[in-house]
Amino acid sequence: MTKLLTQAQVEERMVGMGIHRARTGMANAEARGEAAQNPYAATIYREFVEPLKDVIERDLSAKGAASRQAHVKLMKGMDTWAVAYLAVRTLLNITLNTTGHATVRRAGYALGRAIHTELYLTQFEMLQPDLFHVLSDELGRRRSQSVRHRITVFQHEAKKFGMEFVEWSIGAREQVGMYMLDNLIALGMVDMEAPPAGPGKRQELGVSLTQQVLDVIQHIKGYIEMTQPVFGPCVEKPKDWVAFNDGGFHTNRMRRAHPFLVKASSTARERLQAHEMPKVYAAINHLQKTAWRVNTAVLDAVTVVSQYRNVGEIATLKESAKPARPEWLAFHEKGADMTPAQNAEFTAWKHAMAAWYTKQKLETSLYMRFFSAIKSAEFYRDYPELYFVWFADSRGRLYPMTQGVSPQGSDLQKGLLTFAHGKKLANPSGVYWFLVNGANKFGFDSAPLDDRANWYKDKIDMILAAAENPVDNLFWTEADNPVQFLAWCFEFAEFHFCANKYEFESRLPVALDGSCNGLQHYSAMLRDEVGGRATNLTNNAVRADIYKAVADVAAELMRNSDNKEDEQMRGLWLAHGLNRKLAKRSVMTTPYGVTKRSAVKYVIEDYLVGGNAPCFSRDVYYAAANVAMNYIWPAIGEVVIKAREAMDWLRKQGRMLGKRSESGVVFWTSLSGFLASQTYYEQEEHFIRTKLYGHARIKVVTESPESSDDRHATAMAPNFVHSCDAAHLHITTVAMAEKGVVELAMIHDDFGCHAADAQLLFDTIRQEFVTMYSNGDPLVSFASEHSISDALPSKGSLDLNEVLLSEHFFS
Repeated sequence: MTKLLTQAQVEERMVGMGIHRARTGMANAEARGEAAQNPYAATIYREFVEPLKDVIERDLSAKGAASRQAHVKLMKGMDTWAVAYLAVRTLLNITLNTTGHATVRRAGYALGRAIHTELYLTQFEMLQPDLFHVLSDELGRRRSQSVRHRITVFQHEAKKFGMEFVEWSIGAREQVGMYMLDNLIALGMVDMEAPPAGPGKRQELGVSLTQQVLDVIQHIKGYIEMTQPVFGPCVEKPKDWVAFNDGGFHTNRMRRAHPFLVKASSTARERLQAHEMPKVYAAINHLQKTAWRVNTAVLDAVTVVSQYRNVGEIATLKESAKPARPEWLAFHEKGADMTPAQNAEFTAWKHAMAAWYTKQKLETSLYMRFFSAIKSAEFYRDYPELYFVWFADSRGRLYPMTQGVSPQGSDLQKGLLTFAHGKKLANPSGVYWFLVNGANKFGFDSAPLDDRANWYKDKIDMILAAAENPVDNLFWTEADNPVQFLAWCFEFAEFHFCANKYEFESRLPVALDGSCNGLQHYSAMLRDEVGGRATNLTNNAVRADIYKAVADVAAELMRNSDNKEDEQMRGLWLAHGLNRKLAKRSVMTTPYGVTKRSAVKYVIEDYLVGGNAPCFSRDVYYAAANVAMNYIWPAIGEVVIKAREAMDWLRKQGRMLGKRSESGVVFWTSLSGFLASQTYYEQEEHFIRTKLYGHARIKVVTESPESSDDRHATAMAPNFVHSCDAAHLHITTVAMAEKGVVELAMIHDDFGCHAADAQLLFDTIRQEFVTMYSNGDPLVSFASEHSISDALPSKGSLDLNEVLLSEHFFS
């Protein structure tokens, strides 16, 4: 057993790890020639991109000699924002690359090459727009940072389609590069060494960032090092929050890094500091009392499993074998023609190699996340109790301030934790919920509760085998949440051999999950009988599936359509079948303000790219997704009627309040008493779409910001409904505390506790939800608070008391 540290020592370690992480991370990026990935890059962009863009535009529009210069002509028709951004990014990477001396010639060559590549990809997009976007999205998903690799992918596809592009000579590229370098010297980003006086051998002149720019970078580095510790669990109870800026961590250095109860804009803090919200303070302080510990059985098991295979988030660093290189390539002369058979084999091998490299990159990224969680758990494994500092965001949602392991984290991060103190199941109810929890973690969570409680019966041997030897008995890997299910298997094995089931002490949280929770809140506040039935606010005999309901309506709309333009694509979709998976993410994000454009991307990312609809080739993914969403989008409106009305009303009020706000902040009080806020200013924002690097957002913030009514309008509905689910969590947490329940595992739409307390939580969630919406109306309160005279959305006929009888509301 290692020596245990005090809380003060643990916090000092968090600070030290943060400094080390920031320094090494930024230094490594610079050494790789990727300084543009570091946090200070955004400041450099804001300083130099727009001025350089203005110079380029001036020269392009000039009538005299400037317009006749060859390098200016070459850039005609290109996006000047993108060109300027690429120049600043490229020069930043070169000048801060510690592995080589930045010379004028090297900088000019790199600048010219980057801008010519942008031209090349611009032409590709013009000739094959759908394929261009599919390839760009695929490279983004693969996390491909290599410019050379991106270019190779596009060149291969261009050759396949017989595309021809405007080419630049090496001299032309260097002319453009030197033009960019000269302008950035004039703008003050870089300095060039003065040539030596007198005769002698001509030497390479160096180029470096100006001292002013270096000072800015150093200042930002220092700030990041000191304000971004590696947050983690506490080994002693956190300090209760007794004031807005008094609570949480123990030491001053950590309190400076996390000083406030609520993470909100600096403009909103003054009112928050003066606002009384006792239920919110009580909820946060109660969650800080929940004692956790590392689940060492799970930690040891996943560590061993990771040596053999990947399972969900459990990752191994073992490299799979590369695809075999065609033997004849060793004897094939470079540039010589291939036979048709050789060409086919070579192409297949290149595709296999690309897939292999992508797989390795993704697995390395997965391993780093796995390693971070395991490393954190290993450090804390011997501590008998762990606690978390909690805080609220500007909408009131509560979060633990931690990295590595977290009661609100991923399957792995949650599975590595367990309550520090067990609690006897005590009675049939405790046993029942313990068994339901296993079914839920496996993914059998849509069935009636009694079926879930009996789910284990024909699987006992497999569960016990998994608990005894999870490396060889892989039943647990089939679960939706494999790590948490494995934790349950370990407990079930103890439970199974325990003579008196009521005496068995469980440490695992039983989580009760809301059914499309954002829409549940909209349906409740508007008494929407259609939305309420679809989201299980009513006493449904069978769990309602809103995603399937939307998919079914969309399919009906598609069948009844007489649109000739999409007839072929529509036929393919109908033959394939519209299903819940296709509609799920778009429906799930509806209460949070998803746009139709984003929903189209979800269809591509979540469905088509995964090969779920092989009838569509990747060059028509965008067209196919657009057609699908042309029917799913109105189908959502037919199922989610009142929620759409409320969102439209809130969007309108957000715009009006944004115009009215002098500070840029809009406040409202939630049903738990939390002072929610959103802060949005008018900003000169430029969305730079470089073909080489994807999308980049350059923000130029005005000196005296004005409230942005557009941004307030867009954010109002999602932020408002977030404040509603947060209020339900606050009120439920306080109610459970008043009933004597200490250990709680709370997420905004997923409330958990010991199995012995699960029935109490099951009932309390429903009671507090009904009481909250019976005694209060968040839309009426919002209108009253802001003296809004516009008519509120009309209410339906939903009987809220049915929530008390609904098995599937939270389960």
